[in-house]
Amino acid sequence: MKVRDLTGWPPSNFGSKGIGGTIPTHAQQVTIGNVLNTLDNNVFFSCGYGNQTVTCCFFVSDATIAKKIASILEEHKGENLLSIAHVEIPAD
Repeated sequence: MKVRDLTGWPPSNFGSKGIGGTIPTHAQQVTIGNVLNTLDNNVFFSCGYGNQTVTCCFFVSDATIAKKIASILEEHKGENLLSIAHVEIPAD
């Protein structure tokens, strides 16, 4: 299975804007930052958007997949978020 095959890909919930800031409306607009945490089926990570940093939460089917997605995000830090769509999720 590839990242693009996951339900809910690409993520579209990009945190809240700061005063005078804006929120990205599509994953194509952001670059992968740091993985902040995995909690159950959620992967929390930061994304660069212009000169801002926004937080993203991506919900996946289970905690094992969440940890694999976190690893993929770490490996592709600095790349456009959509660039990982073609990446194969490792089997158990």
